[in-house]
Amino acid sequence: MPTLRGLIDTLRTTRNVWSVVLLKALGGERKISLRGGFVATLSWPDYMTARDLVMQGYTLERSGDSVVCRRGDVDIAGTLHLLLPLAEKPGCLYDIDCRGKTVLDIGGCLGETAVDFARRGATKVVVYEPAPWNLEFLRRNCAVNRVNAEIHDEGIGPRNEIVTVSYDRPHAGVGLASTGAFQAPFKIRDLADVIGTSGADVAKFDCEGGEQALLGVPGATLRMIEVYVIEAHGRELRDALVEKFQASGFETPKSRLLHKAGRPEQEPWILAFRRLGPPHAPWGPVAA
Repeated sequence: MPTLRGLIDTLRTTRNVWSVVLLKALGGERKISLRGGFVATLSWPDYMTARDLVMQGYTLERSGDSVVCRRGDVDIAGTLHLLLPLAEKPGCLYDIDCRGKTVLDIGGCLGETAVDFARRGATKVVVYEPAPWNLEFLRRNCAVNRVNAEIHDEGIGPRNEIVTVSYDRPHAGVGLASTGAFQAPFKIRDLADVIGTSGADVAKFDCEGGEQALLGVPGATLRMIEVYVIEAHGRELRDALVEKFQASGFETPKSRLLHKAGRPEQEPWILAFRRLGPPHAPWGPVAA
């Protein structure tokens, strides 16, 4: 059961377990000491992120208001509430052969996927990330990890525009459907233009609902990229994307739909598509 697994993870990673019990029961913040020497005053969500990072083999160090996560030759910095994607996404989630390829990374966040793609052999990563609170860490993490990154401070959508996004606090899940007391302008670029100018062989989409813009991209433009891995939010959008890509001449490798964290009863979904034939091969009534 999940509660038992969580308790086991806490025992394996945390020195002052009773402080964690009180944190869970009473809320607020408490001083937590993790194995490996990381000590910080944390809320429950930030503790969960830190614990999961340690479970994945990262060592954590404080650096001012941020945390530096190190594992092998990987060095990723961010605040704990921005590091959640690193904590919840083991490398197998985007297990793609990137050797000698250009990767289009839509929703670059802190650069953790750009670093992973580079470690998998990508020669270049073209990153789109509109959230201003992510960009400083994104640039830092790509530079420190020597990623050949082309970084755009934009999101993607059906047209070029500036949209206002609401949020309660900066975090990785802020998107077009977010709500909250604060607002930030996000620059949005026409997705068809992004794909057409990227020169990418592989594309990854993790953009909190922005993936819906794929439905309006002409099939011939989609086929400029060979492999797509997409985080789809909602079953209806998942099914529409499957229909769109199949009509545009793509297959789902091994006829499988992967699911985030291996929990098929929950959303979002991770979809993988591979182009059938070369970009300009005739393919029936390609989707408009």
